[in-house]
Amino acid sequence: MFIRVVFCLLSSIALSIPLISCASTSSINWYSIEIGDSKREVIMKLAQAEISEVKPSVEKKYVIKQNNIDDLYVLFDSKGVVVELAEKYKIYIEVESNKVSKVYIPPKYRNNIVPIKVGSNNQVLLSFLQKVIKENENAIVYNYLPNTLGVSPVSSSEEQLKYITSFDCWTFFEPNGYSSYKLLFRNNKLDKKDFFYSPFELP
Repeated sequence: MFIRVVFCLLSSIALSIPLISCASTSSINWYSIEIGDSKREVIMKLAQAEISEVKPSVEKKYVIKQNNIDDLYVLFDSKGVVVELAEKYKIYIEVESNKVSKVYIPPKYRNNIVPIKVGSNNQVLLSFLQKVIKENENAIVYNYLPNTLGVSPVSSSEEQLKYITSFDCWTFFEPNGYSSYKLLFRNNKLDKKDFFYSPFELP
């Protein structure tokens, strides 16, 4: 088992992808969560397991760099886009009704990057992202959910439950650890569950 986990860790780092457990699915603690469970049933099971927080998440994270810049169009259905520049500086762009609704650019880059304007459409956003990626070799762009709140399964109110159950993709961390879980729902029923193994806190 030790050899398998070490192999998984080294392989994941080499490929620059999230660390995913090489252990068999049966060895993962799923807290009695099963495919077909309703969202409310999952919340109850997480509460029984004393999971501290559940957060909404993007169903699939798309990562765009210089080598796949032509795939930027996949981000057009996103509610938010992050441009991560060198030294971990990030530009946050929120999108609503296919238009830019909010932009944050770190002070360090405000003199070097022509800001995209609120109200810009998808085509303007595409041109902006292309320009930033081409001019910054280490830049990466990915989708995210802006303004999301964590919900405690143990002490959540009815309003908080309605909030979290309005999303079809959830994430949470294992207690006292850094590995994470991702749950995907279809028609209010759990359709897919993933476990991402990490022995340390990811940056």
